[in-house]
Amino acid sequence: MNKKIIFVFTILAIVFLIKPELSAQLNDYSGDTNVVEIPIRNVYIDRKQVFERTDKDWFFGSELANKLHFLTKEYLIRDELLFTGDSIVEESFIDETERNLRASELFTDVKIQYDSVTPTLYDVYVTTKDRWSFYPEALIGVGGDNYQYGARLTETNLFGTGTFLNAEALHRSESNIGWQGIFQFNSKRLFRSELGLDLYMLYHQFRTDYSINLEKPYRTLDTRFSYGLFLENMYGYDFKYNNSDDYDKLYLHKRLASAFFSRGWMRTDRVFASALFEYSDVVRPDKAYEQAYDNGAKVLLQFSSVTRYFHQVSRINQYHKEDLPTGGYGQAVIGYLFPMFGKGETMYYVAGEGEQSSYKNGLYLYGRVQGSSAFASGTAQYTYEEAMGLAFYQFSDLLVLGARFQQQTVWNWHKYHQLILDNESGLRGYRLNGLTGDNRIVANVELRVFPDWRLWVFDLAGVAFWDIGTVWNETIAITKAQWHNALGAGIRFHFTKSASLKHTFRIDAAYNFDEKGFGSITFGNEQHFNFFGKHDYKKPKVFGTQYDYE
Repeated sequence: MNKKIIFVFTILAIVFLIKPELSAQLNDYSGDTNVVEIPIRNVYIDRKQVFERTDKDWFFGSELANKLHFLTKEYLIRDELLFTGDSIVEESFIDETERNLRASELFTDVKIQYDSVTPTLYDVYVTTKDRWSFYPEALIGVGGDNYQYGARLTETNLFGTGTFLNAEALHRSESNIGWQGIFQFNSKRLFRSELGLDLYMLYHQFRTDYSINLEKPYRTLDTRFSYGLFLENMYGYDFKYNNSDDYDKLYLHKRLASAFFSRGWMRTDRVFASALFEYSDVVRPDKAYEQAYDNGAKVLLQFSSVTRYFHQVSRINQYHKEDLPTGGYGQAVIGYLFPMFGKGETMYYVAGEGEQSSYKNGLYLYGRVQGSSAFASGTAQYTYEEAMGLAFYQFSDLLVLGARFQQQTVWNWHKYHQLILDNESGLRGYRLNGLTGDNRIVANVELRVFPDWRLWVFDLAGVAFWDIGTVWNETIAITKAQWHNALGAGIRFHFTKSASLKHTFRIDAAYNFDEKGFGSITFGNEQHFNFFGKHDYKKPKVFGTQYDYE
């Protein structure tokens, strides 16, 4: 077992120490270090409506739709600009501003152009096209021999202020949950400050969960500090699944408080030092189902770095343009866990994570590996290892072939742990909550077709797929695990008035090789998985605590 631990952390050390220059060599990135400076006279902002007469999907009700939509306030756009009039700015700041505006998910298109007024002076034109923001939805879902129905009201840009609101009422047949309600609120810039606020509430007959997250993120490549506070209160029941129809309800009451602070340096090859303090109080009357890291306090110190280059692509996950990041990310974490108010274990904690990606001539490759372990009296506990890979090759604007691989494994895990393999976790055509274990492997392959077919305000696309996966317990060798396969096809409806991946509607039909027949047709939002990853700063945390409960 010690050899396994040494192996995991050796691999992590190698990945973490990979030089950023390797990514530059593997990418369509010129590596040109010459700084281009743009002398700016004026900055002009042109805000386009959701529907413009030049749009292909303009129809008789477009003018009324525009009047019902609140155009994004100009100050929201100016707050994101990394340049002003009567200034000199590097060209890279203009490119970053364009990416940040696209990432806000308020617009379907963003363009920043500059035009010479004199040979040495420029005017900058920022053009944004609003995306549709109000979504009344009838929720009808079928998958894994379960169904759900209800309604959702979502406003992603309330009164043009960038405020997100979501209210949902949903009836779920899964585990006889019945009706559930969800409310979400998000303000990325609370009162135009650097602070963002997230509120979340969920209620159904078996579970109540509410949380608040107040955070100042790393908004730009030059942001120096990030910090935040997270509070959560959760009570009700977890589900322990024996199969889809046989489950036990496990009572819990969890209260958690977490605060972090982080300092960042440099711009291109960013380096971060972060600290997190967390306290959790978890009540589980049945000791047999206590989970790792349930109680006590955690102090984590993290050192991380990230290098990113961006490529503008389309027809990978959707028709709209996307910013594909390549480069690398690495982090190392050390920590101390100790009891508080008479609860918790005393342990030391070490963890590491590394990511690497490249994109060249239509071929994209991404890999991530992470591992962690706690130590008490020199003995390893709660050892966790995870690996993930993504890849795609774009043959043309019509065809793109992509794949995803994810593996999660635990050792010395003497507390209860549950991972589920089903329609929701990656294996289409299989019953929800029917396959469980301590460890899991899932792989998906998709051939996506973008034929340029349009149905009113939806761009149509097709998918052919193959899913394979397994789950097994820690006490069983992987060679004895049973593998499960699904093969199928689907249709995608990409909403033309939103560049958000959430506004893709999918329908899939999968052939279940275990039952030798087609499972129920699956309806859902978003692609089944994203063809590329992101290299973003991550807050310190303990790995391996995922518990699939519904």
